[in-house]
Amino acid sequence: MRKLMIFPFLIFPFLITAQRESLEIADSVKIYLDKSLGIIESTSHNSANINWNQLREDLYYKARGSKTLEDLLPLYPYIFEQIDDHQGTLLHKKTSYGCKKKIGIKVSATLKNAIEKYTKVRSQKTGEEIGYILIPGNDDLDSKQTDRLISEIKNAVGRINGPELKAWIIDLRTNAGGNMYAMMAGLTEIIGEGRVGGFMNPARHDHSEWLIKDGAFYAGSIKVSELKYEGYPVRKHLPVAILLSGSTASAGEMTAINFIGRPNSILIGESTAGYASNNLEFKLDEFSSLDLAVEYASDRNGIIYPKGIVPDIKVSNGDDFEILSQDEKIKKAISWLKKNADFF
Repeated sequence: MRKLMIFPFLIFPFLITAQRESLEIADSVKIYLDKSLGIIESTSHNSANINWNQLREDLYYKARGSKTLEDLLPLYPYIFEQIDDHQGTLLHKKTSYGCKKKIGIKVSATLKNAIEKYTKVRSQKTGEEIGYILIPGNDDLDSKQTDRLISEIKNAVGRINGPELKAWIIDLRTNAGGNMYAMMAGLTEIIGEGRVGGFMNPARHDHSEWLIKDGAFYAGSIKVSELKYEGYPVRKHLPVAILLSGSTASAGEMTAINFIGRPNSILIGESTAGYASNNLEFKLDEFSSLDLAVEYASDRNGIIYPKGIVPDIKVSNGDDFEILSQDEKIKKAISWLKKNADFF
């Protein structure tokens, strides 16, 4: 019986060629990857801190064998981790690919319930000398309700303000975002005059300065609203305690940033969620887009907070939105206000 003869030197070249082809990235996939990396490199706030040649080599290696976009897309969470953009996402046909390493802290059931219950601005006095204002988030992302939201906050201030008031507590624990300029403009009488923050680009220059002048809030050169405060005049430079939580995010964080560096101000509570950025959308094709953090909010001293705001005084849990006198963060705020205001 004749034996079958196998000639390895004839077979191996075909195996090697087939293996090499199986590891190649399809041209259309590589073009897509290169286009998205080009956008990220030119716009990402953290771009200057990245070794892009090394990152590209790393990504080409991880993407080897990708024949379709569906093979490539799971790589994008890794990309956002490497550029340290935990807000960055790639949206493809309604599926989002974002950074898997989220920052922030676990939110208590008490706080979750308060977020659902307190959807309107709330104001009252704690004793006779301290005004308390809770400012929740809102869904006015297209800024169509700016004047209404500003009016709600200014009216809440006016309802409790009077000659006896000597300090303020601003509660942002349930504020997960929304129309930030309405929040800032509503609090101008308490924040005070001058530069209070802005958006800072990768070159560390203000792209949009936040300014309060004659009680009006300006985003760059744009006056946010013509609405004026009509209550009892708010005394200037009163001490303010700002309450924070892990649910304080985006516009809530940026509102808190307005108070950082303000005299007689303190941040109390838990570290915030870390979404104080200006994100922009970049189209890749008819089915895909990138959403990238291109600027971060900065305080009046030019400091940015890409990973959230750490409070000056940390108080974990102890929230009681029903009986404020039992709330641990409010008790700590009252204690600080009384010690640091020379007119109590």
